[in-house]
Amino acid sequence: GDRVGLVGPNGAGKTTLLRLLLDEETPSHGVVSRGYNVEVGYFAQDLAGLDPENTVIEELLDAADITPAEARSLLARFLFRGDDVFKSVSSLSGGECNRLVLARLMLQKPNVLVLDEPTNHLDIDSREALTQALQSYDGSLVLTSHDRYLLNAIANRIVEVAGGKVRCFLGNYDDYAR
Repeated sequence: GDRVGLVGPNGAGKTTLLRLLLDEETPSHGVVSRGYNVEVGYFAQDLAGLDPENTVIEELLDAADITPAEARSLLARFLFRGDDVFKSVSSLSGGECNRLVLARLMLQKPNVLVLDEPTNHLDIDSREALTQALQSYDGSLVLTSHDRYLLNAIANRIVEVAGGKVRCFLGNYDDYAR
């Protein structure tokens, strides 16, 4: 149930730490072990996995067994309304792609979300939609971000990655800063 925000300077190892948690890298020392029945959903900075030939709604319909009405309802939470759901993925902006990937991720219903810089390329409305979606998410969450607003709204722990070390702090970003 924890909501962990990873912070630190660029190049400090935040993404590497996420990749270790995802078993995408092997630790040079120690062991990474995952709990029983953990289903991880991962949001990468590179936005891989979208089919540029699909429409926005087709991306959701291909990802899960849901009705078009259910897909439209979820897409509306991520600011795809009306004819926006019929836009081609290839025509989406970076922020729209972010929102679509996050909608697909929520549809998969993982019990742990791992998000690497989820607010990159998002405008203010999109950031607010993401924040609301993450606040209503009831699983565990690990995210890297430089977005203090998001970290304050979401995190109940901050993990600082800097100088080859990791330090843990209880609370949100403001608590960490104090």
